[in-house]
Amino acid sequence: MSAPELASDAPTVDVPPEDRGVTEISEKVVERIAARAASGIDGVSAVPTSAIRRFLRPGAEHAAEAAIGTNSVSVELHVSVEYPRPIPAVTDAVRQRVREQIEQLTGMSVGVVAITVAGLPSSRAPRARVL
Repeated sequence: MSAPELASDAPTVDVPPEDRGVTEISEKVVERIAARAASGIDGVSAVPTSAIRRFLRPGAEHAAEAAIGTNSVSVELHVSVEYPRPIPAVTDAVRQRVREQIEQLTGMSVGVVAITVAGLPSSRAPRARVL
């Protein structure tokens, strides 16, 4: 018995691009990429979707929604920004990282990245109040 033929040893055939097939990337995949990219920014966490939102849109488990158009994809994110970080600077960083990650991983161009800051959690312990 001989060893199985490796892919690199297989004969190559030039197939025209139009005959290679189609790759489709679902909105759910883009949503996961966006949520993970946003969570990768220091001081940002994705906000879990509400039960109502999951009911209205089964399978929506992330804090992102994507809409894939003919020429680009648009994304809407819901995040929490740790207090007292500057919200404009943090959301700019999120927007840039989400764009880069989606474009790099899917090859799609990204149009709008809308961000809703849904919370400002603080990592500081609350100060005791004296009454």
